[in-house]
Amino acid sequence: MDEKIRGFVEKAWDDALATDINLTPTVKWIQDAFPVKSSKDLILGYAVGVLEREAHDIIIILKGTIAEEDDAAIEQMLTRRLPEISEKIQREMNT
Repeated sequence: MDEKIRGFVEKAWDDALATDINLTPTVKWIQDAFPVKSSKDLILGYAVGVLEREAHDIIIILKGTIAEEDDAAIEQMLTRRLPEISEKIQREMNT
Protein backbone atom coordinates (compact mmCIF):
# COMPACT_ATOMS: atom_id res chain seq x y z
CA MET A 1 0.00 0.00 0.00
CA ASP A 2 1.46 3.34 -0.94
CA GLU A 3 2.05 5.96 1.72
CA LYS A 4 -0.65 8.33 0.44
CA ILE A 5 -3.36 5.68 0.77
CA ARG A 6 -1.96 4.55 4.12
CA GLY A 7 -2.19 8.16 5.29
CA PHE A 8 -5.85 8.42 4.24
CA VAL A 9 -6.69 5.16 6.04
CA GLU A 10 -4.83 6.13 9.23
CA LYS A 11 -6.51 9.57 9.24
CA ALA A 12 -9.96 8.02 8.83
CA TRP A 13 -9.23 5.61 11.69
CA ASP A 14 -7.87 8.44 13.86
CA ASP A 15 -11.10 10.36 13.29
CA ALA A 16 -13.24 7.31 14.04
CA LEU A 17 -11.38 6.56 17.26
CA ALA A 18 -11.56 10.19 18.37
CA THR A 19 -15.35 10.19 18.08
CA ASP A 20 -17.46 9.33 21.11
CA ILE A 21 -19.76 6.58 19.99
CA ASN A 22 -21.55 3.93 21.94
CA LEU A 23 -21.35 0.67 20.00
CA THR A 24 -23.22 -1.32 22.64
CA PRO A 25 -26.70 -0.57 21.22
CA THR A 26 -25.39 -1.22 17.71
CA VAL A 27 -24.56 -4.83 18.52
CA LYS A 28 -27.34 -5.40 21.06
CA TRP A 29 -29.53 -7.10 18.48
CA ILE A 30 -26.79 -9.72 18.04
CA GLN A 31 -26.73 -10.37 21.78
CA ASP A 32 -30.52 -10.62 21.82
CA ALA A 33 -30.55 -13.09 18.92
CA PHE A 34 -27.50 -15.15 19.85
CA PRO A 35 -25.86 -15.66 23.23
CA VAL A 36 -22.37 -14.19 23.37
CA LYS A 37 -19.89 -14.65 26.18
CA SER A 38 -18.24 -11.25 26.01
CA SER A 39 -19.84 -7.97 24.97
CA LYS A 40 -16.40 -6.38 24.69
CA ASP A 41 -15.15 -9.09 22.31
CA LEU A 42 -18.30 -8.76 20.20
CA ILE A 43 -17.91 -4.98 20.00
CA LEU A 44 -14.17 -5.33 19.24
CA GLY A 45 -14.93 -7.68 16.35
CA TYR A 46 -17.61 -5.35 15.06
CA ALA A 47 -15.33 -2.29 15.32
CA VAL A 48 -12.42 -4.02 13.58
CA GLY A 49 -14.76 -5.11 10.79
CA VAL A 50 -16.05 -1.56 10.35
CA LEU A 51 -12.50 -0.15 10.26
CA GLU A 52 -11.40 -2.82 7.78
CA ARG A 53 -14.39 -2.04 5.54
CA GLU A 54 -13.57 1.66 5.74
CA ALA A 55 -9.99 0.96 4.63
CA HIS A 56 -11.27 -1.16 1.72
CA ASP A 57 -13.63 1.62 0.66
CA ILE A 58 -10.82 4.19 0.70
CA ILE A 59 -8.56 1.94 -1.38
CA ILE A 60 -11.30 1.21 -3.91
CA ILE A 61 -12.07 4.92 -4.27
CA LEU A 62 -8.40 5.81 -4.76
CA LYS A 63 -7.15 2.79 -6.73
CA GLY A 64 -10.24 1.06 -8.08
CA THR A 65 -9.20 -2.35 -6.76
CA ILE A 66 -7.71 -4.03 -3.71
CA ALA A 67 -4.54 -6.07 -4.08
CA GLU A 68 -3.42 -8.86 -1.75
CA GLU A 69 -0.68 -6.63 -0.41
CA ASP A 70 -3.33 -4.03 0.50
CA ASP A 71 -5.18 -6.62 2.58
CA ALA A 72 -1.92 -7.62 4.26
CA ALA A 73 -1.15 -3.96 5.00
CA ILE A 74 -4.62 -3.40 6.46
CA GLU A 75 -4.18 -6.45 8.69
CA GLN A 76 -0.79 -5.18 9.91
CA MET A 77 -2.19 -1.71 10.55
CA LEU A 78 -5.18 -3.07 12.48
CA THR A 79 -2.96 -5.42 14.48
CA ARG A 80 -0.73 -2.49 15.44
CA ARG A 81 -3.77 -0.46 16.52
CA LEU A 82 -5.68 -3.23 18.33
CA PRO A 83 -4.59 -2.06 21.81
CA GLU A 84 -5.82 1.47 21.01
CA ILE A 85 -9.11 0.15 19.62
CA SER A 86 -9.61 -2.12 22.63
CA GLU A 87 -8.89 0.71 25.09
CA LYS A 88 -11.38 2.97 23.27
CA ILE A 89 -14.06 0.30 23.55
CA GLN A 90 -13.33 -0.25 27.24
CA ARG A 91 -13.62 3.50 27.90
CA GLU A 92 -16.90 3.67 25.97
CA MET A 93 -18.30 0.70 27.87
CA ASN A 94 -17.45 2.29 31.22
CA THR A 95 -19.22 5.58 30.52
